[in-house]
Amino acid sequence: MALRRNLLLLATLAAGGLAMVILAGFVWPDETFSRDPDTMNLGPADQYEVGSVTMISGIEFNQDRWPLRPTLVAALGWNVSDLPVVLALARHEDGRFEVFLARDTRSGCTLPWRETFVFEGEAGWFRDPCHGSTYDSQGQRVFGPARRNMDYFDVTVNHVGEVVVDLRTLHQGAP
Repeated sequence: MALRRNLLLLATLAAGGLAMVILAGFVWPDETFSRDPDTMNLGPADQYEVGSVTMISGIEFNQDRWPLRPTLVAALGWNVSDLPVVLALARHEDGRFEVFLARDTRSGCTLPWRETFVFEGEAGWFRDPCHGSTYDSQGQRVFGPARRNMDYFDVTVNHVGEVVVDLRTLHQGAP
């Protein structure tokens, strides 16, 4: 009888310990899984035509890590994590790459690239659908209520010819 009681007690303690380990796995923060990526590989550089702008959406990570906030979003106290993360990769005529956070620096609205939109006699602009701020393919504000250029990331072409964006380096666009 005592042996049976001891085995039952031992089995109960083992099951309880296992349950605690499983519970701790759900509750305890795991840096490996909660950490945002530092870089994003956008693939081979030669897949992007010279003079093109490519929009990259569907990016999932915590954007609260970037200290920059659109002026209107900050003034109204809105949560920046509710805004979509869309990047714009521009390959310029000289072969350089630039990657912008495709978000109006005032309103926070996503800035679509409008290849056929004509402004000041030229086609191809980023245009804020919310308030009309307009930016060229270099991310420079040319019209509208925004007070600065588009925010941008550092970008490199690695040793195998792939475009890599450093997501740790969001820079504020110049006024």
